[in-house]
Amino acid sequence: MRRLSLVVVLVVAILLAACGSDERLSEEEFLAQANEICRVGTEELIETFESFFPADAEPTEEEFQQIFDENGQTIFDDFVTNTRGQIDDIRDLNGPSDLEDQLDPVLDEASDILDNEVSAGGPEELFFSEGDPFAAINPRLEALGLTACAESE
Repeated sequence: MRRLSLVVVLVVAILLAACGSDERLSEEEFLAQANEICRVGTEELIETFESFFPADAEPTEEEFQQIFDENGQTIFDDFVTNTRGQIDDIRDLNGPSDLEDQLDPVLDEASDILDNEVSAGGPEELFFSEGDPFAAINPRLEALGLTACAESE
């Protein structure tokens, strides 16, 4: 519980620092905060997924299909909301202008993928396709230093 409280305080402090000032973050500060946004968002997605699937065993194909039929839309909605939140939170950071100039087109593309490809494909496409819809932008995110944002689970 103490660790959770510390994480909450850290996240709130980061968000207040980013929102309460016109000063731009250094590149190091920006990357640390952006990567933390993605790390926390990914942890939340994993927790959501694990809340529907047994942690101790791989579900059979039939079990997976049943869980998907009952909860697929909820998991999908959580994924879309979480991912959109990560993109928006990174946009809200006041990073170095040259880095933001390079990052903005990648975030625009991520938003387009989320709004058009992922949302249009729905839960079935997200869960049953073998590819990562963000695979094309992950190398660009990594090259910009957003390594936690470029990781595929």
